[in-house]
Amino acid sequence: METQHKKRAFIFRGPIRLEVIVPVFIFVGLFSFYMSFFFDNHLKRAIEWTATQVNGAEVNIDDLSTSFLKGNLTISNIQVTDRDMPQQNTVQLGAIFFDLYMNALLQAKFVISAGELLDIGFFTPRKRPGRVLPPSEADSFFHRVQNTIMSHIQEEYAGTPIADLGAILDGADFREQIGDISSLIQSRERLQELKNDTFKIQSLWTSELEKIEDDSPIESLSRQINEFSFNSSRPQDSLREISQLHEETKATVSRFRNLQSKLGNDLNQVRSRPGEISRIIEKDYEQVSSRLRIPSFNVDALSSGLFSEFFGEIVSEVASYTEMIEQYMPPNKKIDEEDKEKGTRPTINPPERSLGETFHFPRQGGYPLFWLRRAVISSSADNQAWSGAFEGRVENLTNSPELINLPGVISLRGDLEDMEILGFDFNFTINHHVMPFNQELIMFVDSFPSFGSFDISSSERLKFSIEPESNQLKLRARRVLNEQTFRAYYDIEYFHNFLSPKFSIQTDQSSMERILTSSVDRLDKVDLRASARGRLSNLRLGISSNLSNAIYEGFKDEVEQKIQMARQEIRERINAELDPIVSDVNSYINKFNENREKLNTLLIRADELESLAKSKVDEASRPVQDIQDRLRQEGGEALDSLRRRLGR
Repeated sequence: METQHKKRAFIFRGPIRLEVIVPVFIFVGLFSFYMSFFFDNHLKRAIEWTATQVNGAEVNIDDLSTSFLKGNLTISNIQVTDRDMPQQNTVQLGAIFFDLYMNALLQAKFVISAGELLDIGFFTPRKRPGRVLPPSEADSFFHRVQNTIMSHIQEEYAGTPIADLGAILDGADFREQIGDISSLIQSRERLQELKNDTFKIQSLWTSELEKIEDDSPIESLSRQINEFSFNSSRPQDSLREISQLHEETKATVSRFRNLQSKLGNDLNQVRSRPGEISRIIEKDYEQVSSRLRIPSFNVDALSSGLFSEFFGEIVSEVASYTEMIEQYMPPNKKIDEEDKEKGTRPTINPPERSLGETFHFPRQGGYPLFWLRRAVISSSADNQAWSGAFEGRVENLTNSPELINLPGVISLRGDLEDMEILGFDFNFTINHHVMPFNQELIMFVDSFPSFGSFDISSSERLKFSIEPESNQLKLRARRVLNEQTFRAYYDIEYFHNFLSPKFSIQTDQSSMERILTSSVDRLDKVDLRASARGRLSNLRLGISSNLSNAIYEGFKDEVEQKIQMARQEIRERINAELDPIVSDVNSYINKFNENREKLNTLLIRADELESLAKSKVDEASRPVQDIQDRLRQEGGEALDSLRRRLGR
């Protein structure tokens, strides 16, 4: 049977692989089609959505185009909606041009080598109101930071609402207005807690000292030590006896000293109670006065009442943007969340190693994920109807400041003549590359118009507002991260001049209108000087103004005495309610002092006995030592005699 072997046909393969080339061409074609027709629009929508979430209000872009072959990006007509006035923009940009590093793009990094920002306008009108995100969607820094600051200011720096002075001018009977204030006193419960706690500690010490006095070994030790007599016939037994008494006395002294230390700690704790009680009562006094609308009448309280909310909104704006910048341009904070909650910075303990020198080799050509190296700001009033004449620069904005090791800078100066904004000068520096991490803002505006009137009071009793012809302001703000806890501390100074102000006063009280009118008529400007320092949740404000000085002088003669009488009445009634509790606490503290004196007396007696016992131990030791020395000498002489007899 003949077996036939089939030969496989040989297929010649050339250098071109169609089964590979066809899929590659299809992929490249689809990718090119997407990049040509869809990518720019998708990128535009992504930027709009992200910017809207960050801003808390709608951000619009008219056009966006990219060219990866040329490595550039162009964005036209950017409008950022004002969160508080959606019918206008906070800022509007005519166009942005960016040149990108191609080698960074190949690494999926967005590095802008040079850029240009053209035609800038502020507070420009919109064709339609922009959408403002509700707080639940926009969380964000703006709402969270604003709530933190404003709630603190309203609680601590509400000041004196000027409308509350009207009731005083009307000659209201404060005794009837005050009435029964028992239900308004909120400190009673806390004072009762302090009283009970103080009584508990004092009772424990009283019981402990009674036991010591009943079972004290001092009388027994004193009798035994004083009756001790050295027995020369039995010196060792006498020394042993007095030494034992000495040790018992030392143990008693040590015990009393430990008790004295513990009692001293408890005494220091309860001694702080009167100061704490005074602060609690004072806070209650201010809260009750506020609830009854009895104002504090002094210049500082008036200044806070007039301008604290206005200044709080400015602080909120500054803090919101600086907090946002920290998130998007974070400093290199190597700290665990657990350590952050504790407010401590972790300690790094490197493993032991032999002596040597460590060399660091940074990666050459490495880029952060985003880096705007430099962009020039250029704007001319001739280009757009809404734009101003500005020039400035933006440098080194990045998500990794420690990698480039350079400060971020935003600088802008110029005029917006159509809106009468003149002498605008803005400088913002971000130092997130060196310790201590900080941001610093300095801003001047030589002249800008009023965008509506500034309401000082809008209550039913009094509507009081200022509308100046022009304004001047100076703002300096610094935010610093503590090097150990990485908690942010603020130092903000704000100066504002309301020039040639027109005052609007509407009230049914003729006396109020008369005093306010005569107080403000002499003012050709209203100056405001304000500062805020500390953490956002606990800012310390300082506010002063010539307007509050003028109003204070105008009302001083007519209301000061009445206010003092009313507040004195409130203080007396609060004291009458709380004095029994305060008196009990003071009596417990006095008992504490008596217990300390008793313990000190016992300790003094114990110290005296210990000294006496020590002296008797020394006296008893000398005869015993003499006997030992004599025996040692006699033993040595006997040994020498024995050696001589033995011929040694």
